[in-house]
Amino acid sequence: GFLYSSNNYLKPFISTFHMKGQKETVYTFVFIILSKIFTYIMLLILANFFIKEVYGQASFLMSIFSIIMFFTLLGIPNITVPWVIKKKDTHSVFYFLLIFNTVLTLIGLVLSIKQPLFLPLTIMLPFLLIRGFARTFLKVQYKYHLSQLFEALYPLFAIFFILLFKNYQTTGILFSYALSYILNSIFMFFLVKKEIINLFKKFSLNFSVIKSYLKKGLIVSSISLSFLFLGWIDSTILGFLSTYQNVAKYNIAGPLSNIIAIIPSSLSLFLLTKSSELKDSKNILNLTLRISFFFSFLIAILLNSLIFLITKIFFPKYIG
Repeated sequence: GFLYSSNNYLKPFISTFHMKGQKETVYTFVFIILSKIFTYIMLLILANFFIKEVYGQASFLMSIFSIIMFFTLLGIPNITVPWVIKKKDTHSVFYFLLIFNTVLTLIGLVLSIKQPLFLPLTIMLPFLLIRGFARTFLKVQYKYHLSQLFEALYPLFAIFFILLFKNYQTTGILFSYALSYILNSIFMFFLVKKEIINLFKKFSLNFSVIKSYLKKGLIVSSISLSFLFLGWIDSTILGFLSTYQNVAKYNIAGPLSNIIAIIPSSLSLFLLTKSSELKDSKNILNLTLRISFFFSFLIAILLNSLIFLITKIFFPKYIG
């Protein structure tokens, strides 16, 4: 009754969902589950192969980098998906972000001379930009399930590199993350290499277009980052004001709690692409919110019921 109380909401959602995106959304859901499984295996390795201070320091640095990365990508792919669908000037946006990221990469390389831990984070930047635009084109083409597949493979790559570089402590963890993102970006690039190459072919810097994009990108990035407060920002604050042990604890609890978002994460990818094509997407949005909230609430209850058992079995160092 809660989900299907209004046919006015249900019918347009079903008809639209069956047109395009149904199969891809199901695959996305499966790949998100796969991603969670690989992520939890990676957490088990990080929690049991490294002391809390080492994992905490790596998490602290990754949190700072993630916040910086969020604003260097400026709304990719959330802004660029409707931007491409509506045939706006994507070349100006691409070249502006390319120049911006190149400058940041050069600054990072200079800083890495004095602080080597910055090096693995810096070399990720140009690859993450390409990855962002690859995700954009995959979503525009309703291939967001392929995007999610490689998102799921990222922790699998990381597991391999973490085991390979485990003797290098914090540096080994950071290089494992970096190499995993780079591999992920390369694979995504080849899925849409024609579209990415076309971006390079036409140099354009229309500043009125860039200004419009920056305005929207900053708003979306700020709003999105506010939802990520329980993660990157908190880890950063803990790193500055507390100990790396507490950062480590926080970064075990965070990924475990993220399983609650599995349903809305799947539906949001379909919703982003479809809403960009429709003049009125209110009905689809309303039903998606209902389904997302309902199932997230059930998963939250289940997780809270089992969390002490999960911690005791898999993360004994982190009990409490």
